[in-house]
Amino acid sequence: DHAEVGMTISEVVELVQRRASTQHVVQDYIYTKVGNKLRKVSLDDILFIEVEGKYSALQVRERKYNVKASLKDLLHKLPSDRFVRVSRNFVVNLNQIQHIDTFQYTVKVGDLEIPISRTYKEELMRHINLI
Repeated sequence: DHAEVGMTISEVVELVQRRASTQHVVQDYIYTKVGNKLRKVSLDDILFIEVEGKYSALQVRERKYNVKASLKDLLHKLPSDRFVRVSRNFVVNLNQIQHIDTFQYTVKVGDLEIPISRTYKEELMRHINLI
């Protein structure tokens, strides 16, 4: 598409939006190394990510994947509208939250009650759609 003289403002806006949408492709999965294989993991299946020593663990519905990356590095690679840090040791998938206990400062994801630190509480609350 080439912008031509005489295009209306709405046509220019549409052209810019179309170009922007084709350049920003969001993947709904990541790959993690398991032995000699790269395992495809759907972002929807990730319940939370937890710090385990120097590494991180992706908890999915059926199992846990250990990843040689820090929580901070993983957070930069994941979509910020779907994953949010709730404490020094946990990142949760916003789509997997069952409830947030504002008295105990915990978030329920799967079978686990994950603590929310005061540092990250506001960040979590900015991401949820409270009515």
